[in-house]
Amino acid sequence: MSKIILKLGFALSICIIVVLISSMNLDSNSNKKVNSIWTQDTITAVNNYNLNLLKDETVEFNISDWDYYYPSNSTDFKIGTQQKITSDEYNFKFDHLELIKDEKLVCPEELNLLNPKSNLTDLKSLMDFTFSKFDLQRGYKLGSWWNYFVTKKETLNVWNDEDPNQYEMQKDANGERKDDKMMAIFHDLMKNKVARELIYESIKQNYKLINNQITIVQKRLLLLDINSLIPFCENYSVNRKKYLNGRNSITEKLGDYGATDQYGLNTSSTEGFLFRRIEYDAVPPIELAGFLKELKKEIITSISSSDYNSNMSTEINSNELKVNSHVNSKNEMGFLLRTNDDSYFIECSSMKLTRLEIKGKIYWRIVYNNGNDFITLNERLTKI
Repeated sequence: MSKIILKLGFALSICIIVVLISSMNLDSNSNKKVNSIWTQDTITAVNNYNLNLLKDETVEFNISDWDYYYPSNSTDFKIGTQQKITSDEYNFKFDHLELIKDEKLVCPEELNLLNPKSNLTDLKSLMDFTFSKFDLQRGYKLGSWWNYFVTKKETLNVWNDEDPNQYEMQKDANGERKDDKMMAIFHDLMKNKVARELIYESIKQNYKLINNQITIVQKRLLLLDINSLIPFCENYSVNRKKYLNGRNSITEKLGDYGATDQYGLNTSSTEGFLFRRIEYDAVPPIELAGFLKELKKEIITSISSSDYNSNMSTEINSNELKVNSHVNSKNEMGFLLRTNDDSYFIECSSMKLTRLEIKGKIYWRIVYNNGNDFITLNERLTKI
């Protein structure tokens, strides 16, 4: 077992990345003064920007799924437009392929003993697939396994991308479709209780080895997701009929059954993943809840061990104001504004910040929640 504890890989490919994923509503009209513990450079960020704002100039901040900076000194900048900074908090900043290649993330070899049809190359392919096709915000990027194993024809365009004739399925040396083979391996492992136990343990150990490369913001997003998934599993038997859309089993096709029902009616992308494990692979929902509780403990313990607090930090006018993407202790996501002595947190995913000068004093006007809310802060970041 000690060998398994030190080996990490496939565990991430099956569960931990999925646990990291959900579609979250990050907009709120909540804002609040916080203490000065976060002032100055106590927050570290992956991307650090510097910009200058003149009187009445505005910069737009967004938390999204890509990193982007549109500064006023850009050759493409147009007079009358706003400087923009977009921060990607949802995707990992490490190279998963390098981690797999360098064997910092290694597939538990014992899983091959439980599933002789698989080999180390197959398991690494599953790892690569999961890392590359999932993110924290939207779950499945391409929607299905087979997209990872197809070659698109040159005639593919936006009008025929759903046409199966526009794709060629990749096959192995024996002529077997790779997507069918990988899906079969995946289900075989999920249906095996011993394999699942190995995977659960590997997930926790894998997380411990790379948790410093996951920002504090991302860890709090994980906790937000896990906190919703635990009751989903614990109450699954009560709500099963609803997820099955009135059916008695996943294979029953009655009434207005549609293809989307295989993902669980009214479930998020992550809940849908667990729904399929329960219904297709007979994984007990209480078992999943127990694992999620253990993983939650690991994440809480590791909150302070990240190399970075968040993905974005912006310094305005040579330390006149700093803005960070941030998730607070209540797992509320937004922006933290800081001066040398004070700070102020606004829960939202997008805001426009304008620098005002009134009678020689500096003020900050923040418009957020799609323009429905605004506040004005003085130099000490006190709401006026």
